[in-house]
Amino acid sequence: MRRFGEQPRSEATNLESRIMRLAETRLHSLDVDKKEVFLRNSELAARFERDREHVETVLADTAYWHGTGRFAHGFEGDSKFSGQPTGEKIDVLQNIVTEGIKPHPIWTKRDKPHDATSVTVNRVVSRLYAMMNQQAGRELGYTYGSDEFWWNLSNYEMAQRTTLSDKLHYFRTYIKGAALERVGINTQEWQDIKSQYAGWISRTTQSDTANPFRFRHVRSDIQGNGAVVLGVKAGDYPTHPMDKTPDLATFEKRIVETIPPEKLSYIEVPLANTDQVAEQLRSLGCKTPVIPIEFAELVMSERPLHKILKRAA
Repeated sequence: MRRFGEQPRSEATNLESRIMRLAETRLHSLDVDKKEVFLRNSELAARFERDREHVETVLADTAYWHGTGRFAHGFEGDSKFSGQPTGEKIDVLQNIVTEGIKPHPIWTKRDKPHDATSVTVNRVVSRLYAMMNQQAGRELGYTYGSDEFWWNLSNYEMAQRTTLSDKLHYFRTYIKGAALERVGINTQEWQDIKSQYAGWISRTTQSDTANPFRFRHVRSDIQGNGAVVLGVKAGDYPTHPMDKTPDLATFEKRIVETIPPEKLSYIEVPLANTDQVAEQLRSLGCKTPVIPIEFAELVMSERPLHKILKRAA
């Protein structure tokens, strides 16, 4: 028996196919001029063609991706949610290539508190989170589509696995809480969400932390910070169960042990910083390939949409 409000499977599949076709058309219109402008530089275009095979190889050697930043604000204690900022600028990438990706407190309202590293089977999703660490005012030379496009499409995909009770919970806590705040009524639950949100992004910015609905537009206030996309090789990683957050499990897994440096397949940083970062990492004995985010974006732009935004198994 079909549950109330649930579409027949064939209708849902047909609707999703139509939406994906429309999204692909929209994506092309967003991208065509940007790509042409970026590749108008003949030296840049030649460098991409020279590096294309290498970029495709490291992408193929990757099972998961993790988005982070080059630097982060330091905090006292074990958690950015409860610790106080120290004013220190942490070199996140250096720590990762020497110590691995360590689990950290996860922000969630629907699961018990736990430490994990969120990884995704979709590179574009990790790039969205990485961009939250890009210094404000310093955008990349090229990205495929727009952040708004990918946030909307990935949220649509996750909504297919969101239960009615979770949708009602979202409306009750987020929409209602924000609406009441506008007329001077602050619920404790909404204030708790805002506090958790501020903690979540506080390692990248401490100047734009008040509105959870702005997370799509977050950029870092750390001088010299930049987006970092980390490729992770396949492995038998222990994970936290995500049965309480099936929407997030659409693309995400949560690894509960440190991912060692040797499991990094490659590292993406902005084109403007690629050579400098590669030299620094070599000085640390790191042999993990470093490629420009923009070149990975160009390679992804040649793939069909269903291969870019695939679901976790």
